[in-house]
Amino acid sequence: MILSSCKREQEEQSVNETFNSMSNVDGRITPTAQACVPVLDRGFLYGDSIYEVFRTYSGVPLFHQQHWERLENSARLIRMHITQRRDEITEQIRRTVQATSAGKLEREVYVRYVITRGEGPVELYPNPDLHSRYIIIVNAVPEWPPEFYRVGMKAAIPAVRRNPTDALDPNIKGGNYLNNVIAITQARELGADESIILNRDG
Repeated sequence: MILSSCKREQEEQSVNETFNSMSNVDGRITPTAQACVPVLDRGFLYGDSIYEVFRTYSGVPLFHQQHWERLENSARLIRMHITQRRDEITEQIRRTVQATSAGKLEREVYVRYVITRGEGPVELYPNPDLHSRYIIIVNAVPEWPPEFYRVGMKAAIPAVRRNPTDALDPNIKGGNYLNNVIAITQARELGADESIILNRDG
């Protein structure tokens, strides 16, 4: 009876234990809340960055190769030279995941990795010699509220329209999400959970 009671307490403690999100900025791994990026980083100043997100299933990264290929395509489209090798970034992702409590809690994770063009002077033109910076954020896979599965989500069409494709190529998975930020803000003001953004043709 005592052993059974102890086992239940251990199981409850494991369920209630908080996942510790970790981040990696150029090889320095810290709790996400303590991660820092220099103020002159172009990703911070101009949204001059690209990124990808993947999740794990049974601890295995989903479509990791395809995500990397899309990242490289985004880099080509914005004429960014990624100075880090693919195997280097992959190893840093592995280190960052290991630094979390994912293994202990048996939790699946999502990984967001960002490549910025790096630090430079406060001017729009990016010097071709800039050294890119990588940022890796690892967190537990978020769970949708149960009511979304029971009754669905509320969606709204915001007033803002999608950026035209001749202004910003949608094949670029970039860090400037202001268009989407405005859209979801307007949708929430309308009492919706999500936004459906139309293009200028409706």
